[in-house]
Amino acid sequence: MTLFTIEQLEQIEGYLAQERCQDIQPALEGLVHDMELYIDENCETTNSKQYFSFATQFEHLTYKRVEDDPRELELVPVPFDRAYADYAFCCIQLDDLENAAEMLKKAIRWNPMNCAHRLDLASVMARLGDYEQFLKLTYSVFSRASHASHLVRAYLNFSDYFIACTQYETAAACIKAALRLSPEDMRANNAATKLVVEHQCDPKAQTDELCTSLLEAEGLPEGANVEIVLSALLLADLAGGQGDLKTCQEMAKIAVELVGQKKAMALAQIIKEQGEEQFPDVDEADLIAATGLYASPEASATLEAASRIAADPEKQAEAAARAEVPVSAQQAQVPSKPKSMEELTPEEAEARKARAKEYARLMEQVRKDAKATPHNSPTGHAF
Repeated sequence: MTLFTIEQLEQIEGYLAQERCQDIQPALEGLVHDMELYIDENCETTNSKQYFSFATQFEHLTYKRVEDDPRELELVPVPFDRAYADYAFCCIQLDDLENAAEMLKKAIRWNPMNCAHRLDLASVMARLGDYEQFLKLTYSVFSRASHASHLVRAYLNFSDYFIACTQYETAAACIKAALRLSPEDMRANNAATKLVVEHQCDPKAQTDELCTSLLEAEGLPEGANVEIVLSALLLADLAGGQGDLKTCQEMAKIAVELVGQKKAMALAQIIKEQGEEQFPDVDEADLIAATGLYASPEASATLEAASRIAADPEKQAEAAARAEVPVSAQQAQVPSKPKSMEELTPEEAEARKARAKEYARLMEQVRKDAKATPHNSPTGHAF
């Protein structure tokens, strides 16, 4: 079975960019059909081996660290997840949300570290009325995100849900967390303004202490997963030692974008001083397999220079402005101007209490599921 080429996929994506979804749908269906025949013949999952379509060495390494998957990981020759995501985008534009959801689940299976797939599926599930999956998928982003824009979307998803539950201060805490990651992000700033106008609650005026306590009360993290940051800095260190300045800069930029220059440099110093001791879960063979690079004493000087380059705020703002969201998190929002408790009829008050109880149940289930099955997708489909 012959697989598609990157050039063919890019040609299809050109049609999607022009919103010619109906024209290109048959070609996408054929591409996915042939791809799945190839998968059936060549990519059998076993207890010792699994196949993925990670786009970068970094995704490969972070999957090993975050998911703690002991199996041998083998990369497929073309980006299966990208093809599924393209087909999902086409389905969304044609208002075929059920099929879009199935395609995005498959995209997640082939690249569980691409959080755009998870967030797009979360938005689709919200539009289908499945808020349990909306919350699960959004929650799963916090441990895996390597881009600030993905964390921003996750916090805004939770903010939308808290607003729907009339938990305005908690919604404000989520927006504040998003703004810490990306102060210039248009979506986060618009959400902050809307919360002030509609509910007289200002995320920017909320104290850091209150923000932290509200997020902790809901079991939400405050910022990026340090495992992701450490992985980026480790790869930057290894690349720098090999004289690969481009990769070094790319990895350092990820770390700086997620935690800021000062924290990134502090973590880089830890890597320099303690090396492998800080990474007991990844042995040398894993690092070599994922990166093709070896550590060297010369790496840290290159990393320091790369981190300074990566910390350019104008470039970060430009990247945030260019971020494309195929399915807006705002589409997940339910009516945003609920009455105060005093204005409710007894029946409406009972209904609101029931929603709050259901929300608490959903959040508890999300937290349990996140701990229970490290090798499963948030939708319950085993990788």
